[in-house]
Amino acid sequence: LVDADSELETDPLNWLDRQLFDVDSQSVQRVEILHASGEEVVLQRVGEQLVILGIPEDRNLSSPGAAPPVSRALSSLLFDDVLPRAQFEDFDPQATVRFHLDDGRRITLQAQQREDERWVSVQVALDPVESSAGPEPAVTTADPGSAGPDTAGEAANEEAVAAEAAPDRLDAEQVARQDARFAGWIYRLEVYMYEQIVRRMEDFLLPAAQ
Repeated sequence: LVDADSELETDPLNWLDRQLFDVDSQSVQRVEILHASGEEVVLQRVGEQLVILGIPEDRNLSSPGAAPPVSRALSSLLFDDVLPRAQFEDFDPQATVRFHLDDGRRITLQAQQREDERWVSVQVALDPVESSAGPEPAVTTADPGSAGPDTAGEAANEEAVAAEAAPDRLDAEQVARQDARFAGWIYRLEVYMYEQIVRRMEDFLLPAAQ
């Protein structure tokens, strides 16, 4: 009854949704790359740019666009294979990478290179809401004949502005559902995707002058 060739995929991987994340690079506010050796590389958003902190004074970036690829790492992160964590013997992460997003999520990838394969585990959690005292309030000298400044009204206005400026945070239930999707699994990434995430300071810099 069907005038067409029907081919069923026999590779189980082709039946899976292989996309781990689809995160806008502008949502990434901070990235922390911690290597087992103790080296830590931190990238922080400043305005529209993600900048690398702690660059040695006598070194230069390899290019002006050295940092953005890290913020784009989650924009289309695909896996090539997946295993239950219980079947992945001796998982010993060589690096931990934490992405802090403007919706409050902290996405943590623990990464291990095993021979010619690259594997990661994934955890999603909520960052705590940072408290900040903000700038000191201006001192206002009231007219002796007036009732004084409307401090309650000013405080309400400041709270309204802050609420409007803050991005929408995901609630704990949403984040828990996302985390449950990844719990108990280890994912294999393509080498170039893995290396885009697990970087050292030297990977961002021009070679040192001899």
